[in-house]
Amino acid sequence: MFKKQLTVDNQELTIVLEVENLTGKPIIEMGYLGKGLRQTILSEELSTDFDNLVPNFIGKSAFDDDGHVIMTMMEQLKKVIESHIKHYKRILQADLGTYVAETIVFLDAYYEQILGKSFESEKKQTFNMYFNFYFKQLPPEWKQPN
Repeated sequence: MFKKQLTVDNQELTIVLEVENLTGKPIIEMGYLGKGLRQTILSEELSTDFDNLVPNFIGKSAFDDDGHVIMTMMEQLKKVIESHIKHYKRILQADLGTYVAETIVFLDAYYEQILGKSFESEKKQTFNMYFNFYFKQLPPEWKQPN
């Protein structure tokens, strides 16, 4: 079992993921994109990604909706993508997909544990919005392996 404790809005949040039997890698379930779709990642890498991705504060919206959560995480995702590009001088489609999937895992936990709501019905739409928004902006040379 992969378990990551985070503090957001001065509240504790726990992300729990199953791990693959043979490798011990955490499993990011992505069935919302296609039946049986999932991804594995090294525990250390996933933990670091969450540290970089998750803000300390999201707060509440004056309009009493949760759209600000989606937009806050979109900005956090941008920071992670920019850092990746700065380090590697490119970002592959798979890398971007991983960061977006990790964001969805966080959002699912945040909605359930902090907001007391389900995020299930919004996963696919949010994944596609984040992925398409950033992938379309990338210059071709940043999408290619060196």
